[in-house]
Amino acid sequence: STSKWRPRYRADEWLQIACGHLGIDREQLSDRNRDPNTVRARELIGLIGVERFGVKVVELAAELGKSRDGVSRWIRRGAARRESDREFFSDAKGLDDAASEER
Repeated sequence: STSKWRPRYRADEWLQIACGHLGIDREQLSDRNRDPNTVRARELIGLIGVERFGVKVVELAAELGKSRDGVSRWIRRGAARRESDREFFSDAKGLDDAASEER
């Protein structure tokens, strides 16, 4: 049978994969931009990276020049949004699938 395997990514590797999949610039994530698409991408990248691929919050924060608490807030908001927003749930699954490997 074929199943997904989730490798462990360093924060820099994860950002390259996730930004490529979501079509967002890493610089956009780092700046103070609060437009809805950037906020949504931050939540997806934080949630799936930490939850599914072992990315460390502190490393992700350092790569983006953000605080650990700020990145933790992205993850909490993403987890709540995943429960209430079907499209966000679907996009989170798509990012998970894209970054997983076939075994």
